[in-house]
Amino acid sequence: MMALTAKLALDWISRDHRCRLIVNEELYILWANAPARAQLKNKRYLLDRNGFLIAKTALLHEPLAAFVRNCQEKPETVLLTSKTCELLLQAVCLARADGGRSYVGISFLLEPEVQWPIHGFGEAFRLTPSELKVLQQLLTGRSAAEISECMNVSVETTRSHIRHIYEKVDVSSRESLFSRLAPFAVV
Repeated sequence: MMALTAKLALDWISRDHRCRLIVNEELYILWANAPARAQLKNKRYLLDRNGFLIAKTALLHEPLAAFVRNCQEKPETVLLTSKTCELLLQAVCLARADGGRSYVGISFLLEPEVQWPIHGFGEAFRLTPSELKVLQQLLTGRSAAEISECMNVSVETTRSHIRHIYEKVDVSSRESLFSRLAPFAVV
């Protein structure tokens, strides 16, 4: 019965929509569920480099490593920030081996985003999914360079999306765009 319960628990966690993985104190990835693997493959903020969990931004990597190294049996949460991203991590030490090696369970949210409630705007102006993502980032006050970093695309691609948004909405500035959004805001 215990083996079945363990299998069911692992299957349940594997299906979780939250990104979850297990690493050792050296950040070697021992296991990752599908959402975590997808995020690592995306290489947006975290990536798998030869089996090791690496923060894409050098500014975040050392704090990530220190957080994992210092992890205890009680769950802890940390928000790691740089100019262009936020990385919200929760970790707990799952086990310590005889040699002192730690095994840490991590769940994470990349770029906890505020989704501004602009119901129907994308449909009304025939914005593409990428343009909608750029629009959401514009609403948070990010620059084209910051948006390109967040979306893992070139600045030129981001600027192209912004131009297309402006053309479709028939505006020439962010202020005009935000004014045009007002009737679509859900309160």
